[in-house]
Amino acid sequence: MPSERALEELHREHEIAERLLERLVEVGDRVGHGEPVEPATVRYGVGLLDAYLHRVHAAQLDRELRPEADAVALPACCPHLDRMRLGHEEMRGRAHDAIALIGRWAAGDESCRAAVGAALIELASQDHDAVAYEETYPLSCLDSVLSDEADRRLSGRFSDHAGTRAALEANVERFLAATTAR
Repeated sequence: MPSERALEELHREHEIAERLLERLVEVGDRVGHGEPVEPATVRYGVGLLDAYLHRVHAAQLDRELRPEADAVALPACCPHLDRMRLGHEEMRGRAHDAIALIGRWAAGDESCRAAVGAALIELASQDHDAVAYEETYPLSCLDSVLSDEADRRLSGRFSDHAGTRAALEANVERFLAATTAR
């Protein structure tokens, strides 16, 4: 397929994000049940999600993939691309709301603890749905229409973010290792 390389990178990023989302659900469940979890750990996990999925990954989709997609997308695909971009804005808003709530908990407001747990689970659930939507609709409808030339351009632009992605992915791995249920 002509667009394998660029789209495969996006699929790979989704897989990493899904592992982080699954862990945030587990952490949210532990927080909600009163198990010992440090607010700083929770804040770090949500911050990683926001940086990796909401900023780096979403920017690749919205700023780099979208212009290429607009040039070749079938009319039925365009609403999915619009919904994907709107979804990215909503994802960032939910993460920022969760971070604010975690901040209150970290400042000593224990009444926020259950809400933090629920917010983590909701954030992860909504982001999972957004990732699944991207896989099912906008990315799959572009799979057969991106040219080899567009793939090369996108792959080059995506490689500009390789260092940032690698650093974030290493931090995701450390977070996953540090938050394994004991």
